[in-house]
Amino acid sequence: MSRSIVSRSLIAFCFLLVLWPSPGRTPGKRYLNENAVRARAGLLMLTAVAVVIVLLQIENPRFLIYTVAPVAGWDMLSGAIFGLTPFAPYGIAGTLLAWGKAPEWKPAGPKRFAWTLGFFMVCICVVMGALRLRIGVMVVACTCIVLTWMEAVLGFCLGCWMWNEVVAPFLGREVCVECTIAPPQSTIVKVNPEIKDKDDVTKVVSRHPVVVYSKNKCPYCKKLKALFARLKIEYHSVNLDEQGWDSRAAIVAQLITLTGRRTVPNVFISGHSIGGSDDVHHLHDEGRLLVKIADAHSKAASAQTGADDEHKNQSTVELKAQTTGPDAV
Repeated sequence: MSRSIVSRSLIAFCFLLVLWPSPGRTPGKRYLNENAVRARAGLLMLTAVAVVIVLLQIENPRFLIYTVAPVAGWDMLSGAIFGLTPFAPYGIAGTLLAWGKAPEWKPAGPKRFAWTLGFFMVCICVVMGALRLRIGVMVVACTCIVLTWMEAVLGFCLGCWMWNEVVAPFLGREVCVECTIAPPQSTIVKVNPEIKDKDDVTKVVSRHPVVVYSKNKCPYCKKLKALFARLKIEYHSVNLDEQGWDSRAAIVAQLITLTGRRTVPNVFISGHSIGGSDDVHHLHDEGRLLVKIADAHSKAASAQTGADDEHKNQSTVELKAQTTGPDAV
């Protein structure tokens, strides 16, 4: 057997068995190729357009219930459970269409929620089709056209937005930071080397004993801040929701590079990454949090005193140089 045949067989084997293309950098989390997701959305949009055309041309196209609906419904359901491959037909087609482009990884959780909603939309179409509610089916199909067009062309997923803004806060689940901050054209943010001081994570965490990067609606951020308030811990807060688009992108890219974490809150003590809310609460339960905080403030005070002494000595040297110079009287 030739080497090329073996290589193709290996690729096919991996393609069929690997349900999630990438485990990502955060332990326990799964990621999907955004390029394949958007290609799949484009194919679903074309299908919805075809359904609308059929509905306009044929008075009672019940065959759609037995042909298009099962395929689209199965694709949504299997995609939500297993991922783009190997069971979702549109997912497989989208993966093949995006095969030659470098993957752009996005968290799978919000997509799974969005595709679950898509599955229920297909079910609604089937029920209304069985009841011969032609206008209702057309409304749902047109809604699908708009939503899939927005995802394929604009990179905006309504289901993902609902997850972050409604579902995750309501259920107390972790908000997907990448879904709301990363630019739609790429999940890998290229940071401008001339980063402003307020956006330079390294500089910010070196200037303050305790720094917390957070978001407004993140339940984990609220839990962490409640702990700090109860313990009367002073900290420097950087709210990503209050930053401009460029600042947010730059900060998130640096946080991912420095800590490998893609979620908030992201806590730094004495310039070192501590982790998130659960990590800080674990330190508190062990009795080590306040010790670290006190040590951080002590180091910051010592560093400030040293900087003041150095500035004073430098001023003295400059004054002596001026008084002993050639122009001194």
